[in-house]
Formats: sequence, structure tokens, C-alpha cells
Amino acid sequence: MSEFWRNLSDTDEALDAILTGYKGTVLDMPIYEDVTKFLNKNGSILDFGCGAGRNLKYLKDTYSQVYGYDFPNMLKIVPRETLAKGNVTITSDWDFISRHKYDEVLCSLVLQHIDPDELKTILARLTSCSSRFIIHSRIWVDFTFEPIMPILEQYFNVDIIEYQKDPNSNENDHFIGVFIPKEK
Repeated sequence: MSEFWRNLSDTDEALDAILTGYKGTVLDMPIYEDVTKFLNKNGSILDFGCGAGRNLKYLKDTYSQVYGYDFPNMLKIVPRETLAKGNVTITSDWDFISRHKYDEVLCSLVLQHIDPDELKTILARLTSCSSRFIIHSRIWVDFTFEPIMPILEQYFNVDIIEYQKDPNSNENDHFIGVFIPKEK
């Protein structure tokens, strides 16, 4: 599945993949209120899988330092206005990201798109970057339908979790919560 995201090259195609059917501009893509209520709103934050930057627009006005990580092709479509304030750093350099510590890490609608084996490798490294994670995801990995919670529970303790309905269906197939990395 990561090849799918790596190969998106058109902004409209990427926006539609991020929010199915979304036809607006990148700058107007919404951050979900269900996400913002879990944020501490101070210090530094990493938006892991920041995509087109929909969350960065909100985060840059809320945190003193914001980092966004994604594939290079996705970072190309982050609006330059999002970066103008000077407190936002976007990168596809995993080594750069993993050398830093963040007050929080946000993973919003990204983990569900990662192959389970690759996800385990990512989480093993990512958990050393922060002591607080806000995770918003579907309850399964999109292309394997493997439940995602058992994978997360290998690396995190659940502090708070809420299950939600997908606005496009009647299923409680999403969750959002605060996760604390397990002691290593």
C-alpha cells in the first residue's frame, strides 16, 4: 500500500485519496474536531503521515514547533502558506524525524494505510520519539482487514479511546484516542 501513496503525483488525486470525494483546496481541508480535543496544544508535535498538510494548518497556530513527515511526493502538495509562519518543518527524512523528541505525535488516518509488518517496524522506532500519541484510524488495515488494535497494543497502552462511525457508513469502524508507549 505504501507504493500507492508514494506514486500519487497529482494534487487532486492525492486529496481525493486522503478524503474520498474531497474537491476543495488543500488549505481548506478540515482537521477533525474529534482530533483537536485530544491535543495538549503546546510545545512540539510531529504530524506523522502529514499528507497534504491538512492538520499542519491548525497545528502551526497551536504549537511552538510543528514537524510533518511523509513521502516526498505528498510533501510537494503542502501549501507554501502552511510553512510561512516559520515554525513548521516538513521532511521525508526518517533519520531526521527519529533523532528528535516531541511533546506529542499525531497519527491521523495514516496507520491504517501501512502494511502490518511495516507498521510494526515503524511503531518500534516511532515510540521512542514521544511519550504521548494521538492516533486516529480505521479499526483495520485497509488492504488486509487485519485488526489494527492488536498491533498498537504491542507498543502502546491505551489512555483514552473513543470509537466512531465513518461518516460514509453506519459502522463504528474508526477510533481516536491517546496512546502511551509501553516501557521498553
